[in-house]
Amino acid sequence: MSALGSGVSSIGSRVVRGKAIPRAGNQADWLAIGRALNADVRTQYGIGPTIHTVAVGWTSIPGLESARFVGASRRIRESSWLPMPTPHVDAPRSGSQFVDHAEQDVVNGFIDAVEKGTRIHIESETLWIYVTHEKGPCKACIQGLANRLVAPGILAQLSLRYPGLLIQLTWETAAGKLGYLQVENGDRLQ
Repeated sequence: MSALGSGVSSIGSRVVRGKAIPRAGNQADWLAIGRALNADVRTQYGIGPTIHTVAVGWTSIPGLESARFVGASRRIRESSWLPMPTPHVDAPRSGSQFVDHAEQDVVNGFIDAVEKGTRIHIESETLWIYVTHEKGPCKACIQGLANRLVAPGILAQLSLRYPGLLIQLTWETAAGKLGYLQVENGDRLQ
């Protein structure tokens, strides 16, 4: 059992491929759902349990509730058959350590789904992203959330593109605790 307490896995057991993701009632639910989606993605694409970084996104947007947005680091992508989304957002920095991150794939996959949808209403909806890296998103991915004078990272780009969308990014720390970041309208909320 993780440091988050009992009941963490119960909502995760209700995550089924092709079905709407259960509504998360609290932060422990976000983590349980993220773990379940991560396990499913790893099984589906043959990614070992100790290889990082993998990211999985899901949303509350009507019509997209059963969609999964999958991402992985360049190293994983090179050896798997993960779907490749259209590159709508790019890393704000150059250099191999700052580009092609798992979060970027999730964000681009989400934008693909929104743009393909009809009558998609985003205002007051949520995109959750679970990342397997124990330190959470890197500085390049969150760049621009605290300082609008620098080029926006992929999370700021997405948030500015869709005002009113709440982005909840979660990860499990090395201590087994929940790490999280909330973003809306280009700003970090916590």
